[in-house]
Amino acid sequence: MDLEYHKDIFRKYVSAIPNNIDFNRRYKTEDGKILIGTEQKTDSRVGLDIKPGLTVPRESFYPVFEENPDINIRVMDNRAHGDSGGSVDIDLSVNDALSSAREWKEELGLDSLILLGHSFGGMIGALACQDLLSPYDAFISFAAPVELKKAGGLIPTIFTNYLAWGYSCIRWAGNAHSRDQIVSHHRSLNLKKFLADPKLVALRLDDVPAFNETMANMPNLIDIIDEVNVKGLEIPPRFYYGGKDSRLGIKKKLNGEYAEFGEAAQDRGMHIEVIPNLSHRFNKRPEREFAFSYNNTDIYNRIKIVIDYFK
Repeated sequence: MDLEYHKDIFRKYVSAIPNNIDFNRRYKTEDGKILIGTEQKTDSRVGLDIKPGLTVPRESFYPVFEENPDINIRVMDNRAHGDSGGSVDIDLSVNDALSSAREWKEELGLDSLILLGHSFGGMIGALACQDLLSPYDAFISFAAPVELKKAGGLIPTIFTNYLAWGYSCIRWAGNAHSRDQIVSHHRSLNLKKFLADPKLVALRLDDVPAFNETMANMPNLIDIIDEVNVKGLEIPPRFYYGGKDSRLGIKKKLNGEYAEFGEAAQDRGMHIEVIPNLSHRFNKRPEREFAFSYNNTDIYNRIKIVIDYFK
């Protein structure tokens, strides 16, 4: 694992790295794979467990650490992302979330554990909260696709090495906080070097077939939330969407083709909200994205509502 790479990204948000940050947190899954993550340990009895979306690297969520220095936080790279082992698989990812969360909650002696999922991570969270023995006490979802197949668009058919390279370079070149990382690692300047170590795209390119299969076979969110064990959570699940998310979050979609999902969630006492100006990804202003967001009070205020409930 490139430890200095993660330290450099973290320093973009925090001037000095606290001693309680571990950039090489390892978790061994039940099938023997190693997942790598970043963890912050404190004396708090509250924990925040972050699940990134597909192709989203864990370092995208380092601003959350800056905003919440007084609680326990961890974010693990998904299977086949970054330095984590395995292959993209929704069922195994849900099992990873549950088993590792139980272990983490017991290890730290946590009274409350909050699950925060972005996009695909929100789908993992909803499925994990179906488990009657789920260790989670609250669930926050940012931009969980109502229909992942539609949200993915043409990606499954054209997600090639070259697209991944271009995708990564364009995304990170527009983010001043991390632009120098591309140059220093020569990933935008040399295709061969980038493809040999594609950290900036998160998903390892040799796992694209499994990625495509996962996208094609994901259930609709409405079918998932119908089985969510609401009574097992301290507070109702919270689903947030972006007003600039043309694929799935804008109000006319939730009032139109996704109205059934919205009504079902509200009937089950869940909180659904569309946040104006936020996009899923690829906003010209990175602070207006669900992932890669920094200094985004819209997001952090909503996370803080849940954290403060358990403090």
